[in-house]
Amino acid sequence: MKNKKIIGTFKNEAIHIQHCNMIAPIPQLPNNSFPWDTVITADSGENSINITFNTEYFSPMPIELGSNKYLVIWELTGTYHVSGYIDGKPVSYTSKGFLEYVA
Repeated sequence: MKNKKIIGTFKNEAIHIQHCNMIAPIPQLPNNSFPWDTVITADSGENSINITFNTEYFSPMPIELGSNKYLVIWELTGTYHVSGYIDGKPVSYTSKGFLEYVA
């Protein structure tokens, strides 16, 4: 936001999410993997952004759905790396944060 005005927006078709380096660290939950890295890219006119989340720590929250069947909410903590252009100006920063992934 700039002076309380939105200066960049991205619509659904301009946003791409890619999950990389899938891992299933719990032998009892082999079908419930999570991404070690997540990449989000978006482009719209002069605005473009690349956000990469690198997992550093993880915590599973399994929810039993039936006999030996689970839904797992992965609480991932790590670092966001952000770069791109907003309103024609370059942006680049890193930040610690979290991401939830459901498998």
